[in-house]
Amino acid sequence: MSKNQPRCHCGGEMKRNGTTSKGTTRWRCKQCGASSVKRRNDITN
Repeated sequence: MSKNQPRCHCGGEMKRNGTTSKGTTRWRCKQCGASSVKRRNDITN
């Protein structure tokens, strides 16, 4: 697993699931199907 790949609140791995209209990566959990947008604190927009 990649170091920057987020984890779901259920503990499952998340995979990329497209982007938002602003270009932010959208993630979906492989186990429970939850979808979210994770924001990295080390990147400023």
